[in-house]
Amino acid sequence: FKSGAALIPSSLVDNKGMASAQRKLAAFRRRYRIQSRPVAGVLSSDMDSDAQVRQQVGAALRAGDTAEAERLLRARVLSVPRDADALVALGDIVAQKGALGEATALFHRAVALAPGAHSVRLHLSELHARQAHYPMALSLLRQVPPEHRRSFDMRAREAALLGQVGRRDEEIDLYRELAAEQPKNPHLWLTLGTALNYAGRRDEAVEALRRAIRLQPTFGEPWWSLANLKSFRF
Repeated sequence: FKSGAALIPSSLVDNKGMASAQRKLAAFRRRYRIQSRPVAGVLSSDMDSDAQVRQQVGAALRAGDTAEAERLLRARVLSVPRDADALVALGDIVAQKGALGEATALFHRAVALAPGAHSVRLHLSELHARQAHYPMALSLLRQVPPEHRRSFDMRAREAALLGQVGRRDEEIDLYRELAAEQPKNPHLWLTLGTALNYAGRRDEAVEALRRAIRLQPTFGEPWWSLANLKSFRF
């Protein structure tokens, strides 16, 4: 068995993960609004300067010059360290470069300035998960109000993180809830079977894996998982 929660298989849910820097940053002034308000009302009062920076960053990204966009945003956060939107935009860019530690630090600064910006907190949770900081990732996810994490995607993320921190019964309960909503998703039954196996619930794991196979007989992973249950006979 592979860990079914490491993290959510891309085949399980429509999880866009990190979108391209250009698409995300082109909207960096509007992405993290709560009830049509900016991130937390912490931006510079110099609106002309703020608009100029946004225009310059947008132009750089449209031209494919991510390095220039990064330079502009670094200058911005140095001159206006309370600009949470610029912190998030810069964090997006450095995350795309693979500098996850720096991106995480930038997002933490943004969350401190904008505690009500739920999208920022969810993104920060994802960054921690990508670095295998699972307890922190789960804590951040659960700090977001329940009404903002009721989607299938968010609950699948939560189940995956619960598995990573060893809270198997909660993980399984959540996967069963998701399976009830998407009973014809073979990937979901595979993930549930894997979680059940890790919890030592072998008979239930076999049933979940057989369900995945019935739904998609050509799906190889549940066959291999059953084979790894050495006492199971086909």
